[in-house]
Amino acid sequence: MAKFQFEFENVKRVKEILEKQAQKEVALIDSQIARQYEERRSVEEARRRLELDVARNPRRSMFEIQRKADLERALDEKGRRIERHIAELKRKRQKKLDQLVERSKERKIFEKLKERRYEAYLAEERRHELKDNDDMTAQKYARGES
Repeated sequence: MAKFQFEFENVKRVKEILEKQAQKEVALIDSQIARQYEERRSVEEARRRLELDVARNPRRSMFEIQRKADLERALDEKGRRIERHIAELKRKRQKKLDQLVERSKERKIFEKLKERRYEAYLAEERRHELKDNDDMTAQKYARGES
């Protein structure tokens, strides 16, 4: 019995590698998004600390009031920049997910093809085996060995 050899094994292997690569890219983007959310939380926390500081000390000099306003503007700008980056990463993640779905479909197509070819191979092997058994039985019968 000859060994089963799938003629598209190399293509299937490449499809699997591409799918794993896409999975890694999605995971990398997810970690970047998580870091951006953490950075956004730290900006929000800094803003709360600034507000608490102002609430504890209502008497401020003009310099301190100006400094607080500058800090608020800087924190607001940083927050907006983080939000834009998160939105960009989410769009990028969606594209990668779509790409991952396509690569998964391609890999599954080759897996199904391999399964069908293997089933056809097994059926052909069974036909050869039956033919060989029939030939041996015919030879035994012809020799009178029943």
